[in-house]
Amino acid sequence: MSGRKYSIRYRFLSIWQIAENEAWFSEMSARGFHLHSIRGFLATFQQGEPAAYIYTIEPREKGLNNAEKLILYEDAGWELVTQVEQLQIFRAPAQAQVKAIHTDPGIYLEFLQERKKALFKSTLLVLLIGFLYIAFALYRFSVMATFLGFLFFVPYLFIWPNIFTSLADYYYLHRYYKNKQLQKQIKTDYQQAIRKRKFIKGTIWLLELLYLGTLIFLFLQAKDTKPLTAAPAYLLTLEDVYTEENLTTPPEGIKMAKKEFSTVKSLRFTWIDYADHATKDGKYVFIYGNTYVAKNVSAARQMVRAIVQHWRKWPHPYTVREYTGQLENPGFDELFLTDNYMTNGGVIIARQGNYVYDISFVSDGQLVLDALYNKVSKLY
Repeated sequence: MSGRKYSIRYRFLSIWQIAENEAWFSEMSARGFHLHSIRGFLATFQQGEPAAYIYTIEPREKGLNNAEKLILYEDAGWELVTQVEQLQIFRAPAQAQVKAIHTDPGIYLEFLQERKKALFKSTLLVLLIGFLYIAFALYRFSVMATFLGFLFFVPYLFIWPNIFTSLADYYYLHRYYKNKQLQKQIKTDYQQAIRKRKFIKGTIWLLELLYLGTLIFLFLQAKDTKPLTAAPAYLLTLEDVYTEENLTTPPEGIKMAKKEFSTVKSLRFTWIDYADHATKDGKYVFIYGNTYVAKNVSAARQMVRAIVQHWRKWPHPYTVREYTGQLENPGFDELFLTDNYMTNGGVIIARQGNYVYDISFVSDGQLVLDALYNKVSKLY
């Protein structure tokens, strides 16, 4: 037993693809790999001398004594190899000219119909869970979804749950059931089925790798911080609000974010995240800013909606209102403000062309708003 060698192969075919699996097992035996067992999508083969074997996959019939069935097959020259779910896999030497004992085709169709119904229910459940999760993610992470675009949906469509695979499986099972040619399968068909499954799996794996690589790339970009003095001119800083001579460095005892910025790029946006803080007349002031430079105005508008949704939902306590057509708007293409922006800390969400600003501040909201408009009005 210890001298035996085994090889594990990924099984691209579904177990209900009966004829294709039979052809694959026979092909593997001809190459010296004889089926030993199946666990999930992995098939274990015992390595040996190449041999011509024929395989047959038979569903277990309800109400039939399985022991008697096994004796019947053994007497006919068939060897039971393994069992997978409701299916039993037998083999026999091709040169033995054993009697082909096949279950009534109606039993095959009944088995496929049961698998079809089960797969239909599971696919609907996967679709429901997937859409609910996507809806939740869009609500909870609206800014990130807008920033990443279609890449944001990759983990929900192709990783958890695997909607694409479920839909493809149901489609192929439906076609397989309608075909009804279960015992007539040639090698070309078997190889074509393998190619189709490899294409589906390969597409999914490629998208997953693309998403993973994008996340790593964005993470490395976000980790690369630079001093705020090297920031682009379109960023709003405290010097723009109060002038440099009125600002001093905060005491060391105050622990706040460093005066740094990071730049992250996606297909449609350049996202700059930064922090600026200082002391003015003995009072601590700061700005937390997110500036998005969109590829076009349409993308910029989408980002404004995403940011507004972000600030309006729990756990943020702010009431965000639109001031685009109000007197409070000095001239922004779009403007949203928190109710307390004039008296206490608040948030400014503004768009000018394809520039979108998400500014959080601790005080002097009117000064911050005017300074921001003075900054962006010079961009055009």
